[in-house]
Amino acid sequence: MLPDKGWLVEARRVPSPHYDCRPDDEKPSLLVVHNISLPPASLAVRGSMHYSPER
Repeated sequence: MLPDKGWLVEARRVPSPHYDCRPDDEKPSLLVVHNISLPPASLAVRGSMHYSPER
């Protein structure tokens, strides 16, 4: 289920344009866990991307 880099294989990964790398000497100070669950037939994947903040 989880490959080497920690991504769930079954999930669709949509990289954010707001992401960048943390400097090597800086430790994480915040972890945000976000989840959205939609019924399979209610919205197409493309339709759910409408709610993305950069749009």
